[in-house]
Amino acid sequence: MKLKGRLICFIGIDGSGKSTLAGMLYDELTSKGYSVDVKWLRMNYFFTKPVLLFCRITGLTRRPSVGTKKISVHEFYRCPPIAWAVRWLHSLDTFLHYIFKIYLPLLFTKKVIICDRFLHDVFVDFAIEGRRERVFDTILFKVCKNLMLSKAICLLILTPEKDILKRRPDVLLYDKDFARRFRVFNELSKSGDLQIIHNTEDLNFAFQQVLASIQK
Repeated sequence: MKLKGRLICFIGIDGSGKSTLAGMLYDELTSKGYSVDVKWLRMNYFFTKPVLLFCRITGLTRRPSVGTKKISVHEFYRCPPIAWAVRWLHSLDTFLHYIFKIYLPLLFTKKVIICDRFLHDVFVDFAIEGRRERVFDTILFKVCKNLMLSKAICLLILTPEKDILKRRPDVLLYDKDFARRFRVFNELSKSGDLQIIHNTEDLNFAFQQVLASIQK
């Protein structure tokens, strides 16, 4: 098996099957002799932390309980300067994580790196939390994309809403913006620069699409 690249990113909403397909790909590649790491690079906070603390104090971030868990609900759209600061600082933090967790390992080793969530998922969060659904048209995204994804194979996992809710009925409890988020991911599929993986109830069919997308 010859790969088109050594950075493979799985993109998609919770319940779409990203982690399952990423795990299947990990098993497949390791069985073929590849050295593989799986990274989860969505919430990359360092310089963003003071702003998030401010949001917690001022109520722009709430911590409601869902069952036995507490979740974070960010309402940055209520304060546009905060939304702007979060976008830029979180993008910087994501770039720093990229350097240490992806760029340097790819440069100095022969590893294949699978990202279960990365840049596109971060920007979908920006779109939801800042109520700015055209965030992928911004200069910030274009710069980040050129810096971090120029050699990446980006796989957008699209799953029908009914199938997601059948597999993960809890997503509606954890994500009150599920419908809006689902719409943003579907709009992202029209960008033309992502490999689209249609994940219906037949997971093996979706995995065959993954293999076809990453091989030369």
